[in-house]
Amino acid sequence: MSYYKYSFNLKKVNSLKEYLFIIKNILRQASKGNLYENIFNRRIHLSYLQDVQKYVYRENNNKKYMFAEDCGILTYYLSNNNFLNGLEKLKIKNRENRVIEFECNKEILYPIALYNKENKSLVLTFKSIIDIFDKPDCIIGNLNLQLENKNYLDYYTSFVNYLESNEFIKSNKNLLRQSNIQSLSYKRFEFINQNKLLPKENEKFYYMIYLISAKLNEFINKELNFEQKNFYVYDNFTSKIIKLPNKFYKEDLSYKKEELLKPIMPVSF
Repeated sequence: MSYYKYSFNLKKVNSLKEYLFIIKNILRQASKGNLYENIFNRRIHLSYLQDVQKYVYRENNNKKYMFAEDCGILTYYLSNNNFLNGLEKLKIKNRENRVIEFECNKEILYPIALYNKENKSLVLTFKSIIDIFDKPDCIIGNLNLQLENKNYLDYYTSFVNYLESNEFIKSNKNLLRQSNIQSLSYKRFEFINQNKLLPKENEKFYYMIYLISAKLNEFINKELNFEQKNFYVYDNFTSKIIKLPNKFYKEDLSYKKEELLKPIMPVSF
């Protein structure tokens, strides 16, 4: 089980009203300083292997661990006493099941999570980890983003108004999860969305859920004057890191102009 979740995977959702309640809580957490940028350039998972008495790491989704001494950026950080002291405080050496996840961007490490690799449960996240490493000669990055200091209900009201500007959402806002519902792949959603098509009747519910999620990302980008950034929100109630992506599927699925033209057939005389 991962400590990462999409907002619609936190619990089973049976209505759009129910999902908006989840969104309201996400905006509450975001307004309290728990909003972070999701760069996902290079993920480093660092732990300690007792058998060889060395730090080891793996990158991104690769399950193979390698020695940290063979990684340039980790060699640099592990030569810093304050960084090593931080790892000691996090009990990385003493507890082999503890792993710390960093985002590595432009040769700077950004702490994301300290977790138990056996059950993937979170121990600490983001700011709590940064506080441990925060020393003058230990350069640790911070992914935290600050929304304007407003009540989360104001953000929620603004977001609902933002949704109302979308005609499809406005006309289907009372949609309920039906027994004949068809689950929607992320690729299928992006295909419908990018080409401005309408979903099939039994695709509507999940299409709406994904669309509202995409609109939440748009809304936060607008609030921060960004364009197409991805975000995280840490929810301390569920102890999950909630992903708020700009896209669910990276590939461009829009129709190309030439694909829409009928092929030219040879003319016979």
